[in-house]
Amino acid sequence: WCMSLTPSNAARPLLVIAMLVVFVPLLNGEFVWDDHLLVVENALTDSIFNAGAMFRSDLWAGTPVPEADPGYYRPLVVLDLAMTRAVAGLSPFAHRLHNLMWHGLAVALLLRWLETVLSSRLAATMGTAVFAVHPVQLEAVGFVSARNDPMAVAWLLASLLLLTKRQPSRWALLGGAAAACAAMLCKESVVFAPVLLA
Repeated sequence: WCMSLTPSNAARPLLVIAMLVVFVPLLNGEFVWDDHLLVVENALTDSIFNAGAMFRSDLWAGTPVPEADPGYYRPLVVLDLAMTRAVAGLSPFAHRLHNLMWHGLAVALLLRWLETVLSSRLAATMGTAVFAVHPVQLEAVGFVSARNDPMAVAWLLASLLLLTKRQPSRWALLGGAAAACAAMLCKESVVFAPVLLA
């Protein structure tokens, strides 16, 4: 078994192990800061049947202290919080685990995309490793209300992966556009991604 483990196919398990070492300790915390408003006290996340209202209002609409015109339109994040709550109730562990799963998906998609656009697999792996365990990711995993970040990144990377091909098919173009729209429904600043990528 060890003989078949080459550096190129060992990258994925090592990335998973590194992420678990860094982020598993965060899973045991309680809800903090905006988690109380957006998850625990949010009338919209109380039921997935509020999905229509989630798409007609801003991020803070279901909370007891909605901000005056904040401009945060993130219906997929609110829907995702509601789905986690429907499955796991108000378990901070489950909500943080869900954040970690979104981050893990973003890491997997980044590795795949970098392997597609870079000529060096080592460079792709190292770049992904920095992203996977960088301290800035602690907020995205440990702060339930920051789920918008790993969700937006995962959808954006899915879009890039679909659109990076030299001759993308019609389905790849449609899928890439849908994933880009999903990313924008998680975080508004994704609109600037094309400028940053250029």
